[in-house]
Amino acid sequence: MSWLTWRQFRVSAAVATLALAGMAILLATTHSGDGYLSHDHVLKFLGTLLVGVPALIGAFWGVPIVAGELESGTHRMVWTQSVTRTRWLAVKVALIGVAGMVMTGVLSFMLGAWSSTAINTDRFGSAMFGQRGVAPIGYAAFGFALGVAAGIIIGRTLPAMATTLVAFLVARIVVQSWVRPHFASPLTLSQGLTAENGAPIQPKPGVWVVSNNFFDSAGHLINNIRCGSDAQTCMAQYHQVVSYHPAARYWTFQSYETAVFAGLSLVLIGLSFWWIRNRTS
Repeated sequence: MSWLTWRQFRVSAAVATLALAGMAILLATTHSGDGYLSHDHVLKFLGTLLVGVPALIGAFWGVPIVAGELESGTHRMVWTQSVTRTRWLAVKVALIGVAGMVMTGVLSFMLGAWSSTAINTDRFGSAMFGQRGVAPIGYAAFGFALGVAAGIIIGRTLPAMATTLVAFLVARIVVQSWVRPHFASPLTLSQGLTAENGAPIQPKPGVWVVSNNFFDSAGHLINNIRCGSDAQTCMAQYHQVVSYHPAARYWTFQSYETAVFAGLSLVLIGLSFWWIRNRTS
């Protein structure tokens, strides 16, 4: 079964390997500058590509595993052989799923290794966080598991592909916007204003600023501070409050986010095995 799965998947694996090799050569040979083939532009392009790679793995590698068999009707022949449908699915999920995770992890590592120190200091940025570290591996696992589940439940390749892409995007947005900020309670800094210091708190590079606001003496949020001739007395009525996650929490947040998507992947794979045993004929 493993040998058959590899024969069916080897072309896709070869294409992915060649693509990674081409990206590595491109990153190693580009130089600084402002052209479209400059090092920074190539990094941005590959970083944007990495955001979509896990979803594409799910749509083009995960969905067809079962949906393709169901559409063509070949599942009836495959599942009446000596290999049970459970083992058949387990081998395919293990081989292809691990390949997708490895490919995504290698691409993420390359982007981090060839990025400048200045770029890597913004690792908490909404785009950068999902392009570096171990989180992309979790995204790949989730995208693949989502594709497998969608293919099994829907049973048609194209609708399952579209569902996978949309559901993956929604999950990423939900975790990034509403789950990730609550992995830990943010730290808070507060300092009064003076006519000389302006905004006294300047966040250090690498931190994730959750909020940066100004308040009056009554605790009301202020959007615009206007002072007359006595600026010193006026400014003394206001203070700045910054909520942030320190740079030292980066790998903790990466681990938490990876665990979230890994957990979702296990749920989806478990659903896929249950569905193929009990709901698919």
